[in-house]
Amino acid sequence: MKNIMTSLCLALFIISASVTITLNFRPLYYHDISALKIEETSGFSKNIIKKNYDELIDYNQFFHSGKLKLTMPMSREGRIHFEDVKRIFDTIEIACIITLILSCYLVTTQIRKRDLRFLKISSIITILLPTIAGIMTAVNWEAVFIMFHKIMFRNDYWLFDEALDPVITILPDTFFLQCAVMIILLILSGSLLCILFRSFFHHKFMIYLLLQFIYMRNNSNQSVLICKIIQHTDCLISRYIIQRPESFINKHCINLDTTRLRLDFILSLIHI
Repeated sequence: MKNIMTSLCLALFIISASVTITLNFRPLYYHDISALKIEETSGFSKNIIKKNYDELIDYNQFFHSGKLKLTMPMSREGRIHFEDVKRIFDTIEIACIITLILSCYLVTTQIRKRDLRFLKISSIITILLPTIAGIMTAVNWEAVFIMFHKIMFRNDYWLFDEALDPVITILPDTFFLQCAVMIILLILSGSLLCILFRSFFHHKFMIYLLLQFIYMRNNSNQSVLICKIIQHTDCLISRYIIQRPESFINKHCINLDTTRLRLDFILSLIHI
């Protein structure tokens, strides 16, 4: 049960963190201003585009308070839509913080128990979900985009009118597609890290032995030290496993032959 809880927490953290990182990765949009020719398609200057985009990102931060202040005209429906978007991102950011704290505790507990099965489950979850999303996106991005908005929003305010909400002209569909691809790649990267960590943990003892062997070849003193450790171990075995029982037998004057006969008699009764 604890493995499943740890797996789900870790998977949710990877997913929410991927979304949060993508939201705050502004260089992607700055590159797209030129790459997608947003200045030409929107009719706004680069400075105005960047200023309004930065305002949108700042507004969607969890600790941001106050209203959205764009330099472009905005309808009532458009403002309501951005408020809905902020609530979604706030929820994701809260989930990211909570799952991070829970994951740190649960993962540490499982590692101390040397139980890493949760990493396998987390990697499976974080491979399946982005793979399915990636296939759907590749087949029909427009249908996925529309389906996402219908699921996430209770109204149709996301259908902007360029005349009333010109901000939509600086947010082309291609940019959202790139964001979706980035989220998928980040989730898959998180899954890969889970697989690598699990593999490393299982093989770290072999790696340790290999490093010790390499070090011993380059340092003859290390070989002497290893020999001393082995000799000390032999002494401990001789003292506690061999000498202690012998002293106990001698102290209590135990007759081994008589004891053996009694044991043989008890065993014969059991077999009967």
